[in-house]
Amino acid sequence: MRQARESAGCGLLGRRANLREIAAAAIAAAEPAAAVRRHLRVVSGDSPPSPEVGTDGAPSDGQPTLTLMIGDRLVDLSPQGRIWVVGAGKAGAPMSAAVESIDAIDRRITAGEVIVKRGYLAPTRKVRLHEAGHPVPDAAGVTGAEAVLALLRRVAADDTTYADCASIVRRYHLAGRLPPAVKERLDRGVAGEIAETPKSTDGLFARVHNVIVGNNKAAVDAAAAAANRLGYSATVLTMSLAAEAREAGGELARQALEVQRQHGSAGGRVCLIAGGEPTVTCTGSGKGGRAQELALAAAIELQGSAGIVCCAFGTDGTDGPTDAAGAIADGASVARAAAMGLVAERFLANNDSYTFFASIDDLFITGPTRTNVMDVVLFLIDPAGSRPVARGSRRSTSSAL
Repeated sequence: MRQARESAGCGLLGRRANLREIAAAAIAAAEPAAAVRRHLRVVSGDSPPSPEVGTDGAPSDGQPTLTLMIGDRLVDLSPQGRIWVVGAGKAGAPMSAAVESIDAIDRRITAGEVIVKRGYLAPTRKVRLHEAGHPVPDAAGVTGAEAVLALLRRVAADDTTYADCASIVRRYHLAGRLPPAVKERLDRGVAGEIAETPKSTDGLFARVHNVIVGNNKAAVDAAAAAANRLGYSATVLTMSLAAEAREAGGELARQALEVQRQHGSAGGRVCLIAGGEPTVTCTGSGKGGRAQELALAAAIELQGSAGIVCCAFGTDGTDGPTDAAGAIADGASVARAAAMGLVAERFLANNDSYTFFASIDDLFITGPTRTNVMDVVLFLIDPAGSRPVARGSRRSTSSAL
């Protein structure tokens, strides 16, 4: 079976199909509802008894003591214990629905306020979802944030101060750009006229614990497992990718070329994987995202080679202000664009990676995934040899990865 899969994966079309299968596995590993259910379960008290009198003489409302397993921690809720749900992000709706799907927990939910991106709703019964603009905040986001903060003030520490905020305003010369109401509140806070938020040293936070239910590592590990199943030798290069996207793309492509050179024509098939979230310093007027810009830089570095294909994508399915999760690039991408009169370097200089990849039909589009654990970059390397085009040497950016 493995040999058959390897044969089917040979060639450019096979590698691209394998890329999509590996990417799908990475995204599936970060599916938010499943992630919640893996880390939250009822240990005891999931069947409501007959109404009885509590220890304080008040009716217990028919609820037993509830023991939850949250991560590796046992949490006991008394008959009067309550649950609040707060959150924000693209995964907020399916995570809220997953919490409500556990009956014993659903019965204890007192209230919930969660902010989600517009179009990312899911049916919920007790948790109120606030659709809001993203990435640019809007009035609906402000309303949702106010509702969330009203609950969070009771359970979450905030070690920042009004003085910290005022310092940032001075450092970046923002005073003249602040709305009057914001400036007034900061001034009053610095003057001590408005109470600070509770800090982490406050005793009320002694029982507050954080559990990570999904992260980039889960996506990267799933990608590596899928690559191994498809006959590749998977290597995770980093899970802290944070460089400029174009520098990271060029450096990762050079690493892929070097792996191919070292393995020669008789070597095995390799999958290089990087996770994290690079940045883009916009100096042009084009359209794109960090994953697409990384892929464009990789395409420029790979031009003229054979046997290597790259896919860079955001696990949320929306890379920057575009409808694409990312893009796919190989050694022929630049030449295919050139045949249409397009110069890859000009698109990179203009931060216009979306237009470039749309022109050669190599955008990677998944649609909204309703999750977000940063980005994943894949390089599939075939030992069939490469034919690099001679170019001047480029500055290595490995220290930035």
